[in-house]
Amino acid sequence: MTTLSTVFQSAYGGVGNFSDELVTTMPSSTKTNTYGWMTRIMKMREWIGPRRLQNLETEAYVLQNQTFENTIAVDVNDIEDDNLGIYNPMMSELGRTSGKLWDQLFKKVLQENTLKGFDEKPLFAADHNLGGEAGVESNVTTSAALSPATYAVARAKMQSLKGNDGEPLDVDPTVLLVPPQLEITAKEILNSTITAVDGVAAPNHLAGTAKIVVARELSNEPDTWYLFDTSKSVKALIRQVRQSPTLTQKTALTDDCVFEDDQFRMGVKARGAVGVGLWFLAHKCSA
Repeated sequence: MTTLSTVFQSAYGGVGNFSDELVTTMPSSTKTNTYGWMTRIMKMREWIGPRRLQNLETEAYVLQNQTFENTIAVDVNDIEDDNLGIYNPMMSELGRTSGKLWDQLFKKVLQENTLKGFDEKPLFAADHNLGGEAGVESNVTTSAALSPATYAVARAKMQSLKGNDGEPLDVDPTVLLVPPQLEITAKEILNSTITAVDGVAAPNHLAGTAKIVVARELSNEPDTWYLFDTSKSVKALIRQVRQSPTLTQKTALTDDCVFEDDQFRMGVKARGAVGVGLWFLAHKCSA
């Protein structure tokens, strides 16, 4: 049992999540967490006369934790016969898939785009509105296959978003998230210092304007790509962690599964959720 647990922990600890830098990770100690987002954007002003109070308004957003599990059975006879080798790969895969839970939830929120944020709109919508002088604003672009031109347009759209005072929100996209099918195109846009304009070599002014993150999990939508501003203290999505994936073993000879089925059982349990943070820090584009 110690050997199998070690294999699990080793695989679990070696997993990296592509979504790590794209979310705000929040601890949770209850069934739900309530977040209050400010609907106004604060800024400094010249101090003339008395202080001017900024009466901030907030919108409540409730995110409920979900429970997840994954369980395998180990034949008691194989343990007794010291035949653990056949279970090592199984435990390793159990650890790896447990470690990828947060990417799995991130992908679901990103692609299904049904979970609503503080403004009662899905994360990606054409009719967001921060109120005041902001007006209706969009963070989704269609008919935009990834290219230098479409990347520059989407980047400019994010940088031009306004708050309720009519001033820019100071959004600056820092990450280009792509499926593996768009990795080469993304590198040509952001990593190459030279580009071709009408067949003539020219400086690539887009080079280095964002970091590329390639997610194999997004390969089912090969023509869709995203921009994120990860420079703020709050990001476009929230990762709410109530309980990290934890391995529990039923290995006592008196356990029902051992007595009835001649099996040891290993189960992983996790609790948490991925929800919408600030919509204006993300932009979705598709061909």
